Amino acid sequence: MNTTRQWAALYSGMLRHPKYRRLSAPGRAGLLHLLLLAGTVSPEATWRIDELVEILELDGFSEGGALSVSAHDVLDELERLGWLDRDDPETLTIHNWDKWQFACSREVAAAWEASRKREWRLKTKANEATARAQDNKGQDNKRHNTSPGSPGSVRDVSGTSPGRGQVVPSAGPCRVCSEPMTDKDPGAKVGPGSIQHGAH
Repeated sequence: MNTTRQWAALYSGMLRHPKYRRLSAPGRAGLLHLLLLAGTVSPEATWRIDELVEILELDGFSEGGALSVSAHDVLDELERLGWLDRDDPETLTIHNWDKWQFACSREVAAAWEASRKREWRLKTKANEATARAQDNKGQDNKRHNTSPGSPGSVRDVSGTSPGRGQVVPSAGPCRVCSEPMTDKDPGAKVGPGSIQHGAH
């Protein structure tokens, strides 16, 4: 048998539920046993009655067993108190199994997704910090490179821009018309992060 569910959702509030409180000790043991078995059958939480009786008897639910109660008595009690539904004369299912497990599955999935996103954010922040540190290191190197014919960026020493001493481009597209130009072109206006023709 191929099983996919290795867990079952049990809610602590169930202990206060009148339906649970009315169960006998063997009934509670039987319910827990069935809840844990439910994910190992296909379809989930659904058994033919004769198979379920055999499973419970093998696991100690018999008059001569550890619980001193028959599997039939346990199943009758669970059905009478609404923990089991009879789909047809031969089949029993756990009441609202899909609703319980789906709610838990959503919570588990949401918790996993939140954890995955948290890890991604932390990793992204670390990568961004590393990139900023490398950019800052690279910018410091560029600021020291102020020779007149050097490619890349040059220091703005004109005193005309509020970003005095900031790195500015020495070549690139004009900010207004997008034509290629350099800071050596006649009338070129160079400022922090931009270059443009003087005629604009």
